[in-house]
Amino acid sequence: MPEKITGIDIGERHIKSVSVSAGLKGYHIIDALVVNIAEAGGIKPAVEQIFRKAGFHGSAVITALPFKQCSFRMVRLPFTDRKKIRQTLPYELEQSIPFPIDAAVVDYLTVDRTGKADLLAGAVPRNIVDERVDILNSSASEIAAIDAGSVPVAALFAADRPEESSIILDIGAKQTECIFILKGRISHIRAFGFGGDRITETIARVCGVDFAEAERMKLAGEIEKCREEIDGLIESFSGQIKETLDLLAFRGDLDTQFPCMHITGGGALFIPLRKGIESFLKIPAYEIDIVQSGAVQFRETARKPWEPLVMNQALALAIRESKGNAGFNFLPEGADSGGVMEKYRREIKWAGAVAAVICILLFVNFYLDYRYDQRQLGDLRREIREVFTTAVPDVTRIVDPVHQMKTKIAETKKAGTGRAMVAGETKVLSVLRDMSRLVPQSVVFLITSFTYDEDSIRIKGETDNFNTVDAIKSALEKGRTFQSVTISSAKLMKTGGRVSFDLKMEPVL
Repeated sequence: MPEKITGIDIGERHIKSVSVSAGLKGYHIIDALVVNIAEAGGIKPAVEQIFRKAGFHGSAVITALPFKQCSFRMVRLPFTDRKKIRQTLPYELEQSIPFPIDAAVVDYLTVDRTGKADLLAGAVPRNIVDERVDILNSSASEIAAIDAGSVPVAALFAADRPEESSIILDIGAKQTECIFILKGRISHIRAFGFGGDRITETIARVCGVDFAEAERMKLAGEIEKCREEIDGLIESFSGQIKETLDLLAFRGDLDTQFPCMHITGGGALFIPLRKGIESFLKIPAYEIDIVQSGAVQFRETARKPWEPLVMNQALALAIRESKGNAGFNFLPEGADSGGVMEKYRREIKWAGAVAAVICILLFVNFYLDYRYDQRQLGDLRREIREVFTTAVPDVTRIVDPVHQMKTKIAETKKAGTGRAMVAGETKVLSVLRDMSRLVPQSVVFLITSFTYDEDSIRIKGETDNFNTVDAIKSALEKGRTFQSVTISSAKLMKTGGRVSFDLKMEPVL
């Protein structure tokens, strides 16, 4: 573990940072700092300003991406082996996330293990992760992990209370992140488009003051003139939480009543908000203070800027490793923090010796590994056949169980969604008819996938060359059916010399 670790919580207007060192008696908070992003000139200059302080200089960094940049899905797999899970998970998520899986970083949390794996899977576009790495690269000696939202706070809470269930609300400026903990495990994640700024904007509008004065009035409790409007906002937000609870219960994803809520985030500084949520949901809400609940001690330099509701997230990131890295890590494998080589330059000779020993051991063990992999492959094939036989007992001739299972799943999904498609069937057929009319008969292509979700149409197919792809796009743009046509991808297929393509079209509403 590095000598110092800094948790970096990048919010809408401020960056909260906490630097800690680990000892035998727990963690010591070396320094804490809150930097205004606008005053610093942007996020990257603000991070650089933090690391110019001695308490942060030379430390490794753990940060988190907001939920609005992530996509989460519940996934159940028929095995618990981590290697198998990581190999299978991208294929399970491919059709359910709003961006290409080959341009995403994927990780997961285990919700339950009872012979099968119930997983909370998360995916983030790789370019978003790369942007965050670039921001931290020039300042941090090492980027240890990139987590998701308020998961570190919830993970610490769950680890300390393994049998408890609770709702964690992290109320920010623009968004509230909600995490449901069932018996010590993070089981569901939701994000709501509500934050403290909604209340501040209401005060500013009703009282005729600017945003800064409205924020001061909010924190000072000077809200009598606009209490009715604020109460309506809080009731509406609480209703969204209640609807989420009802939906999860209806789907069978919740089998317990939550005895309490735990609240953090700068938006929770507004006491009427917390009390309003308590009153509406009839669930008591308690403020989170990680310093009071964990083995964390202050150094005097860190006490001055400390407000638990504001600093909880940064501190939870800094001490994330104390709970066995509980949480997501969207840092791509092999990512270089930029300062790691410099940090270990003095130990390069030792690194070379260790590398030589590792090479020798790898050479010696190659044959054993090969034999082990062969046995594993045989076991995997038998396991696949067993799963297939159990799931589809009516199929007696098994040739390619994986392909046959995918075919059965596709048939089941088609049968299950067929009734729901009736209302839109005519519109879908109309789209296909217009496509047939617009594209000349001389242009030959094969549609392999057609996705229609009312807002957009996505077509995957095959054709003879790249010029044909352009011709298809040009033909569709000339008609009045589609307001925009975009080639998402076009690439040469590995066999046959054909070109696979992916078109996204937005129909005229």
